Amino acid sequence: MTSFERLSNEIFYEIFEYLDICQAYEIFAYLNHRFRYLFVESSLLYRIKLDLLSNQSFQQYCQHLISPNKHRIISLRLVNPFTIDRYFTFFPLDHASLFNLRSLTLNDIQSDKLASLLTLLATFPRFVSLSCTVETSVRNLETIHQLLFALPVLKYCNMTIKQRFPVEFVLPNPAKDCQPSSIEHFISQTRYTPMQLSNLLLRMSRITHLSCRVLLPYWVTGSIPSMHLPHLKHLSIHCHISFIQCEILLYAIVADQLEVLHIRAISVSDYLKANRWEQLITIRFPCLRLFDLQYCGSFYTDDEYQPLIDGFKSRFWMERNWSFAHRCYRYKQSTWLLFSSINGSTENNVDLEEIVVFDSGARIDVQSTHMTLSTQNQMKSTCVFSIDQLAKIIPCERLTHLTVLNDFPIEDIIGLVNISQHIRSLVLQGYSSKLLSLENRNNIQQMILRGNLTFHDVQSLMEAFRYLKCLKLTVAENDLELILRFLIRHIKKQTEHCVLHLVGFLDAHSLLVRRLRKVIDFEGYANSFTIESISDTAYLRW
Repeated sequence: MTSFERLSNEIFYEIFEYLDICQAYEIFAYLNHRFRYLFVESSLLYRIKLDLLSNQSFQQYCQHLISPNKHRIISLRLVNPFTIDRYFTFFPLDHASLFNLRSLTLNDIQSDKLASLLTLLATFPRFVSLSCTVETSVRNLETIHQLLFALPVLKYCNMTIKQRFPVEFVLPNPAKDCQPSSIEHFISQTRYTPMQLSNLLLRMSRITHLSCRVLLPYWVTGSIPSMHLPHLKHLSIHCHISFIQCEILLYAIVADQLEVLHIRAISVSDYLKANRWEQLITIRFPCLRLFDLQYCGSFYTDDEYQPLIDGFKSRFWMERNWSFAHRCYRYKQSTWLLFSSINGSTENNVDLEEIVVFDSGARIDVQSTHMTLSTQNQMKSTCVFSIDQLAKIIPCERLTHLTVLNDFPIEDIIGLVNISQHIRSLVLQGYSSKLLSLENRNNIQQMILRGNLTFHDVQSLMEAFRYLKCLKLTVAENDLELILRFLIRHIKKQTEHCVLHLVGFLDAHSLLVRRLRKVIDFEGYANSFTIESISDTAYLRW
């Protein structure tokens, strides 16, 4: 017996806390009978994360680990729509067998399935935490939110609906005897109007932490009613509205115990009115101990922004030890100002979570580790980025995801990826063989390409990007059968360190799906490979 094996069961339980149960099972279960006992006979509770798995591995986990131990599962994380669909096909959501389930994380779930799951989750007595991203634009947002509020013991909710524009929805005013939601932490990347946010908060009087995005589309009218939130201590708002509109919203929030306020604003200079912030904080948030303002915007001259910055040096800010830092860069015809709080820091650092730069009609949007390039129309962008200057504004070293929503010059895209050493995910609206020359292509693990790739394109792509784990693409339909046969051969000869886990054919109409399945049957791959259609994507499953 080794020294490692002499450790007590309690220590191994602590080790398992840092691993999802599937990882722990794979590492320990087959070492000896004692370790197998820890998984099969002990009272160990399971935290399960199902990532991109082969069909064989998925079935093994289901048969040997999940199926006989569903009553032990306290946390379940499903990372993509393919895994979500497979899991709930094997194990329909049932509170009788999953009575210990407390936390559920769903990445890219379809909106109709989310509504069905929320209905079922209302019967789970211990369910306290939900995190989900919704793949398609949700049209039944009223229903989704009402189902969230109906979850009886939910404490934590982190929900993001992937949308470029806000979805119009109206929640009816709650009845006077309506039971408030149990939610205490509410985090959302969904874009709400001020009125929509107000309607949500009227139902969440127990909330202590709120983080959300707010914007004001054309249809919004009317005043905002007061929201009494006596327990709210932490408020974070990403503002896509003017300062006046933000000011109206904040004055409507009655939260005398608020301690932390984070405000992020893009390209609207009136957010730098220090005296208005002083009045708002004094009147509405007397217990505030941390004020974090992050701003990114452009000016034509230094004379425009310097007086605004000086306003944050008054006695009010000094007494509270709230300090601010800024950086300025000339980018083409404008001066870009990055302004942020440095509370408790002695360094003059500016580290914004969100930066937006407008470049000749293009929008460059950085949110933490994700960068998105877009234009105001669907035409091909003629914008040529100034890569060297842009790198001074945008923290390229921390970027891991790049999404390009329009047809930008491929040279600009390659330039951005090359100066961003840690890009792992690349989403493009077109394809060019020039991508094969990327300097750091071995870092790319996920690609989504809409460019009608030919058989030769796919061959070259798989040869160049050897560490690709997830590939979704649109293909030239004349080459469809050739591409599928090539990908199957590529998958069958993969090495341990170069494993493609997921292949999806985008914009997959019913005829295309039938053609894919016909190849599987004709080539005799039916025992090893199948085609499954989810939304508008056909997935190759093995």
